[in-house]
Amino acid sequence: MSDADTEATLTRARGGCLHLDTIADLAVLWMRIARQEPKALDGLAKLGKCAPLKWQRATGADWAERLTGGNPSTPTTRTRTSRCERTRTR
Repeated sequence: MSDADTEATLTRARGGCLHLDTIADLAVLWMRIARQEPKALDGLAKLGKCAPLKWQRATGADWAERLTGGNPSTPTTRTRTSRCERTRTR
């Protein structure tokens, strides 16, 4: 089985998702508590999957920076490299 139009499928799926900007106030409170916790970045990544790319690039990136305190070496619980990263290192 293949999906001939994955963008249309994702757009339909996102239509039923929670709009993340509606929980921005709660996210600010959560980020204060979760700051520099490895699982927090993983949770944000999962949450961001249901958001449009525009949100991921702007708000999602900002939230990730807040969670890490601007420190890109903050660890996450995911240690496996993606296929893209493995390909680049070859």
